[in-house]
Amino acid sequence: MQLSVIIPCFNAQNTLPECIGALLRAAIPGETQLVFVDDASTDKTAEILTENLRDVPDATIRHHTARRGVSASRNDGLNAATGEFVAFCDADDFVEKEIYRKLLNAITTADADAAVCAFYRGKKILHPLHAATGKEYIARQMPSIEFNSCWNKLYRRDIIKTHSLTFDEKFVTAEDLLFNVQYLLAAQRLAILDDALYHYEENPFSATARETPEKAKSSVAAAWEVDSLLADDCAFDQARCRLLTDALMTTLRADGFTIDDTRQLLAGLPANFWRDARFGTLKQSVLHLAAYAPRLTRCLVRKLKAKKNN
Repeated sequence: MQLSVIIPCFNAQNTLPECIGALLRAAIPGETQLVFVDDASTDKTAEILTENLRDVPDATIRHHTARRGVSASRNDGLNAATGEFVAFCDADDFVEKEIYRKLLNAITTADADAAVCAFYRGKKILHPLHAATGKEYIARQMPSIEFNSCWNKLYRRDIIKTHSLTFDEKFVTAEDLLFNVQYLLAAQRLAILDDALYHYEENPFSATARETPEKAKSSVAAAWEVDSLLADDCAFDQARCRLLTDALMTTLRADGFTIDDTRQLLAGLPANFWRDARFGTLKQSVLHLAAYAPRLTRCLVRKLKAKKNN
């Protein structure tokens, strides 16, 4: 089997039929294994999988008896994968018919360790930045939806196995960011496609779309782990700065600040703000701000007091 596509599913009855149909059209006959992992859905997800895949010989359905999360679902899929290459798809998204042919052609022609394609976010096309190696891609594009996501990429399964890579199950979000950094640090050569081959469908009612303190804490914790992986290489300094900015914005937003609030607060930060920056809570963020940007700190404290009094 040349390719395994892993699809984690949870309560996806409204979008799963379209997702399955698109995957079946994109699958290369005899060369594509489809691994669906039902994470203890409580709707008709299991029935839809059984009904639509009953006559598909290269489709595998795995069921969890209790909900374990998207990381565990992807790891379960990796354990079941038999293909030389691995791709991921979310159950509320869909793919273009030529996605896997084009990704496989790109990765094999370039003898690359990973391939990355452009994708649709609604009607807008987002393009990955061009980079020759995994490390260059980290330095240029992290963090961003183009970089963090695993569904617009093709991976070599032997690299995943050699480096014992998995999705960290203690994170409820940003688990794909950490996985991609770990993988791309080992990727010597990268193939970038400008073709938009994946449709990322943003659902405002989905669990992943809702901001929660638990998700914010997970995103920040994942950022610290990524930062520790990159801290000793100055080539990643600007990427780390962007990552920590993202983490601080996440921390502030989890405490009720709007995106505009956080952007305004961060706009005037001095360049040395990020030197050895470490903050995982709002209190730590304020203390760090106090050391480097007193005026912004006073503004932040006023906002905190006003929020507390409301």
